[in-house]
Amino acid sequence: MHHAPPEAVSRIDNLALVIVGKTSGEGRGGWMYEEILNTPKNLGIEDRVEFLGESYAAGAKVYEEDEEAKREIASINLKIYQKDSDLQAIWERGRKWSLEYFEEIYKRVGTIYKRYYFESEVAEKGRQLVLDNVDNGVFERHEGAVVFRGGDHTRVFVTKEDYATYEAKDMALAGVKYKDFAYDRSIIITAHEQGPYFKVVLAAMEQIFPELARKTSNITFGFVRLKDEKMSSRLGNIIAGEWLLDEAKRKISESFAEMDDKTLEIVAVGAVKYSMLKFARESDIQFSFEESINLEGNSGPYIQYTYARTQSVVRKSQIANNKSQINLNDQNLKLENEELEIIRMLSKFSEVIGQAGDNFAPNILCNFLFELCQKFNLFYQKHKIIGSDKEDFRLALTKAVGQVTKNGLYLLGIESPEKM
Repeated sequence: MHHAPPEAVSRIDNLALVIVGKTSGEGRGGWMYEEILNTPKNLGIEDRVEFLGESYAAGAKVYEEDEEAKREIASINLKIYQKDSDLQAIWERGRKWSLEYFEEIYKRVGTIYKRYYFESEVAEKGRQLVLDNVDNGVFERHEGAVVFRGGDHTRVFVTKEDYATYEAKDMALAGVKYKDFAYDRSIIITAHEQGPYFKVVLAAMEQIFPELARKTSNITFGFVRLKDEKMSSRLGNIIAGEWLLDEAKRKISESFAEMDDKTLEIVAVGAVKYSMLKFARESDIQFSFEESINLEGNSGPYIQYTYARTQSVVRKSQIANNKSQINLNDQNLKLENEELEIIRMLSKFSEVIGQAGDNFAPNILCNFLFELCQKFNLFYQKHKIIGSDKEDFRLALTKAVGQVTKNGLYLLGIESPEKM
């Protein structure tokens, strides 16, 4: 379910913005529904989403600049909540297009959702939940609306037009989700700007669903920025995630002309994911293509390349299933500083995983993997592995680095190509 930020425009239904945005200016009026409904059915997914995106951005713009459009959007928005028959077909088509596109992106980045929750499922539940808790003092009526005075500030939960706001819907959603999954913990991940909004929602939940409120937390993160510009879906100056993936893939292909398309895709997705995850969650992300695909810096491809290097060494050894037992207490086994450094790093892996999980901080794991790979690559450059007098030990060490690197990337949702 989409969690909107607290500004007034965000509470206007996306479809209303799309409709008015597509038909704004001369000719806007009775034919606007037909215009949307009769959009060619043979459009591809990308064309459909481009159509919706451009219309949405235009609608958001006229909402801010045109009072007539603002009133029209509010009117359409109310009709949507009232399930107006003229709008139902448009709403169904728009939702279908969006979900089809989302599924394509999710598949590409390896994301799976067990269940979608739509506003239409919780709107009436949220409205009724609020109205049922007016007499007991949790909510109060104010100038025709129903508000909650708690948390950091007062917020409207049911408008004077008598429909639920996002606040009421999110509160009802908690109960619906719990019936489906009986969770021990519900984590709502949003941008920082939505933090105050959820403080109020959780404060209201505390009085109605105290147990669910205690199980629920809002984890916030910074914005992604490109070339010092904040990406905004409302103003239209957005950089699509799909474009980031495609552009990363194109740039990587320029450096690895022989790399097959499947590996290119794995490395491109890894580059973009890692570039987001290596930053502390609280900070804004300054995305850079140069850094994200740099094979000598703190990047996904660098980690992936190091893993591929370990696998190349193992393959060349012709003992991929090496069963040698290495006794680190052997007095005759003299370890180089680079080998000791790798062993020390490997011993920290479990602790790092715990810290990253407890603090919702994947950047901790990213930093560990980068340091481990740096230490292995230094060892690889300075010491012979195959054919050395410590071949069994060094192969075992190489395999251990490869396994830990693969496990770490897996936890970050990044694949590990065997060859690059």
